[in-house]
Amino acid sequence: MVPGLVLWLGASQHRAHATSMAAIVASASAAVVPFASRSEIDWGTAGFIAIGAIAGAYLGAKAIGRIPAVWLARAFVLLTLVAAVRLAVVT
Repeated sequence: MVPGLVLWLGASQHRAHATSMAAIVASASAAVVPFASRSEIDWGTAGFIAIGAIAGAYLGAKAIGRIPAVWLARAFVLLTLVAAVRLAVVT
């Protein structure tokens, strides 16, 4: 989503990352409903994971504002390439 927002819609790198996070929250919230209705969620584990995820996301969002857009874009490209290589190599 981030590359599309930056390249095709002209969003700034920081706005694209923030917009992507908002979309993830919306889609994850919608996706949890069917699992919860079938009692397939371990709420204790989910709560434990959520504590770390919320703290990490908050601190990451505060830190991202201090990173210049060009370095943010480079880090995103590097992370994407590493993930692609891992997908290609590790089966």
